Amino acid sequence: MGTNYYARYNMCKCCGRYELIHIGKSSIGWEFSFHGYGNDYEPFIIKSFKDWIKIIKEKEMDIVDEYDDVISLNELIDLVKSKKGGENMYKYTERGVGKHQDFEKSLLKHMWKDDEGNSFSDRDFS
Repeated sequence: MGTNYYARYNMCKCCGRYELIHIGKSSIGWEFSFHGYGNDYEPFIIKSFKDWIKIIKEKEMDIVDEYDDVISLNELIDLVKSKKGGENMYKYTERGVGKHQDFEKSLLKHMWKDDEGNSFSDRDFS
């Protein structure tokens, strides 16, 4: 069981419309899995948890889960820290190379770890 988290931005004060960008997912027993965005994604380039923190602050984004519950940036930071030490998608996929070599190698091309060891993927997941 897991919960997806999103950053909500470009909120219209008149009609309430907004845009969402996927931050990542928290799953039981796993480290937080981050969604990263590369050079070809507009309007953001996000390659690390520090990038997420910076963009959320600069753009004054709200953080919401898939149930539309709002959490603070500090709550997200605490959540990510509390999940450290569990399994993460990068390590899991890396270990799989050899069993299903071609598939895992193609996945690893779209995954990385940031300086803090957080697992990122630029592919859609939920």
